[in-house]
Amino acid sequence: MKAYLISSLGFIVVILLFSSWGIVEGNEIYPEKSFIDGKVVPEINCADCHSDLTQLSYKHEPATDACDNCHSANENKHPEGQGREFKLVDDMPALCYMCHEEPSKRIIHAPVEAGECAICHSPHSSDNRHLLMNKEISGLCYECHD
Repeated sequence: MKAYLISSLGFIVVILLFSSWGIVEGNEIYPEKSFIDGKVVPEINCADCHSDLTQLSYKHEPATDACDNCHSANENKHPEGQGREFKLVDDMPALCYMCHEEPSKRIIHAPVEAGECAICHSPHSSDNRHLLMNKEISGLCYECHD
């Protein structure tokens, strides 16, 4: 009986210790309980608030797999950091080249060469093939070209 009480007491102490820890989700530590629209949410992940980023027809696989494929937390607390809570895991274009091959043609489109892939392509999802921002290629081109 004594051993049962001691083990039960030990179990309760362990539960109390762990209950004060934060929940780790996507490289971010959230408080034990988060509040969304005034409601207590015990566990939260990026898609709970940002599902709109990957709901379109064509999805960028790394974005649907896990946000920390491309993003990592910094010292700013989320969501109070007003969009400055996360940074990219690498500079552009190295981030894209972690999965995509670098262009090897003799003439490379200037935004590609400058690592500005997101000028034409969505990093999350799009209703257009190849994750293009604009369905009409000519419309997309005319945003920069005459």
